[in-house]
Amino acid sequence: MVAMYNTFMDDFYCDEVISGRTKVKVVFETDRVLAFHHTKPHWPVHIVVIPKTHIPDILSPVCDEKLLSELFSVIRRVAVNVVKEHGSCRIITNVGGYQDSKHLHWHVSFGDPSLIVRRNKYDKLIKEAVEDHRLGKTKVLRTKKDIHEFIYRRNA
Repeated sequence: MVAMYNTFMDDFYCDEVISGRTKVKVVFETDRVLAFHHTKPHWPVHIVVIPKTHIPDILSPVCDEKLLSELFSVIRRVAVNVVKEHGSCRIITNVGGYQDSKHLHWHVSFGDPSLIVRRNKYDKLIKEAVEDHRLGKTKVLRTKKDIHEFIYRRNA
């Protein structure tokens, strides 16, 4: 990965991803653009496409047409693969107050975000069940049925 970045106030993409401090699963890469699986996905398929240099947003004067063309080429390539595999996708970017990270980026995603929320909640409940069992607060959880009953009682 070529580190062509300028650090900007708390910019996760520059400070962590492009610098290599946070390892990511690369989907596609050019000299100026990186597409990778989101480190904390909001959808079952969640790929982020970023320029390797700091650009605050699509409205920034430093966002030149050549880079935009390369970004859209990569976004299209990623989207084609997601659609081939899943049948559809979303392509999203935000500007201003809607933009969490002040580094130009697009999300290419597929799936129901609630599946991620439910999976995270289920994982948390499983950890709680194991801990309660370890502390002697619950009976032995041997089967999926035992685990589901525990979760049902915990949510009731």
